[in-house]
Amino acid sequence: MAAKTTLGAACLTAFLASALVGCSSPQAAPASAPVAASSTPAASVSPSAVSTVATAASFELPVDKYPVESLAKAILDDRWTAWENYGANQETNEKYMDPNANKKPAEIAQPIAEAGAELVTKALFVEGFEANPRLSHMKITETKINVATIERALITWEDSVPYKRTMAATGEVRNVSGSADEGQAEFTVSWTNSSNASENRISTEYDKNDTIPVTGTYTFTMKVVDGNWKIADIQY
Repeated sequence: MAAKTTLGAACLTAFLASALVGCSSPQAAPASAPVAASSTPAASVSPSAVSTVATAASFELPVDKYPVESLAKAILDDRWTAWENYGANQETNEKYMDPNANKKPAEIAQPIAEAGAELVTKALFVEGFEANPRLSHMKITETKINVATIERALITWEDSVPYKRTMAATGEVRNVSGSADEGQAEFTVSWTNSSNASENRISTEYDKNDTIPVTGTYTFTMKVVDGNWKIADIQY
């Protein structure tokens, strides 16, 4: 594709810092000993392929596969990373490169990200989550991040390392309470959100600050619905 394209959310790091971190502090949860973030068990269908043909089922968290101590990594390292990179794939690049399309990266990315947000929230959030301002805000924020990620992936698709974002749980999972048998659980986990912008043209031609990781802490409230864990609240 021709010449340099102007990116939306040009300073993505600043947006991430304000959107993902700058809200209410989590309230104290019942105290418990911290546990190491557990490795995520292999799901029957993984969303890590990040395809536009992914299904809501591929993002679900069956309670029989995910004990409470594994949820932090399952949600952040796997599902959240897949959400932020949703649609950043060869299929989308072919749409962008189609000479008959004549669309900017953002025009390609927006409807894909909106579809991805509907799919992911259906799988991971409780029904009626829109009434919760934190979850509603999270959907809007992650959609914007996904749009920016697709844009940057399209621009760097022919680089040796195309653009990608990564969300990762860090340190110990804290304040763990509840269980699948109780039908609900709560835990607090710190996280790092970063990109590989230093490995492609994004850091040198578009957004030098995209190499700076953003960190924060989430407290998740989970509920069991029809055999799956659902996010009922995220305090941050």
